[in-house]
Amino acid sequence: MTLPKLSIAAKLYAIFALMATMTVALSVATLAGARNHTALTAQLESANSGKGNVERVSSLVSALMEETRDTIMAQDPQGAATHAKELAELNDRIGGAISEWQASMPSSDAAVISHFAVQLGEFRTFVPELVRIASEQGPEAARKWALKHHPDEIREALSKDMETLSQHYTDRAQHLYSVLGDSINKTALLLGLLAAFAVLLATAGALIILRGVARPITEITRVTEAVAAGDSQMVVPFSERGDEIGALARSIAVFQRAMRHNEEL
Repeated sequence: MTLPKLSIAAKLYAIFALMATMTVALSVATLAGARNHTALTAQLESANSGKGNVERVSSLVSALMEETRDTIMAQDPQGAATHAKELAELNDRIGGAISEWQASMPSSDAAVISHFAVQLGEFRTFVPELVRIASEQGPEAARKWALKHHPDEIREALSKDMETLSQHYTDRAQHLYSVLGDSINKTALLLGLLAAFAVLLATAGALIILRGVARPITEITRVTEAVAAGDSQMVVPFSERGDEIGALARSIAVFQRAMRHNEEL
């Protein structure tokens, strides 16, 4: 790499300034990539958490439906009362699971589960009354009340909502995983290019020092020693250069001409 119109100091300053710029660029790119990856990872974890919450609630709802059947199909009032108690406990657990889910979800998910939350709320409202009837009047009365106030359509609509919500989180997680992978690859490529350019700059700086400073200085030192020993005929190299090495070579040439002039006298 040659920059004949610049001094050695200017060349080195330019190289070092570019290397410093590349270092800053690498730092900025690394920080930006880390922040982006952190944000995408958080979104991915949120999507996986949402799917886990759907599965948790779905499992509880399935258990609630099973316990409802056991309650209304019990053979005696005591059995109906026992199942009714477990039914009430499951209903409370569903409420707790929904509360925990809503407390941990990002605000963007509130609209996603709003319809599901309404459907689930309507589904859960039948439980206290069914528990009361089963405990006080027995399974036959509970069965008649359930058939009238808790038709299959409500359970089917809730099941469909849970399937839709689960698929939403699955698709979202897959999309975010793909985006995260692409982001990591792009960041790695950018950092690789910046690092390669930084290595090229460092190599260029080393070549400038070697070819523009180290070797010429060695040669000038040899010439200076010869002139100091009395050799006034040696050709002084690099005097045509416009940088610091050229200035030093011309100074030696002036001293050498003075020596020749004294010899002629």
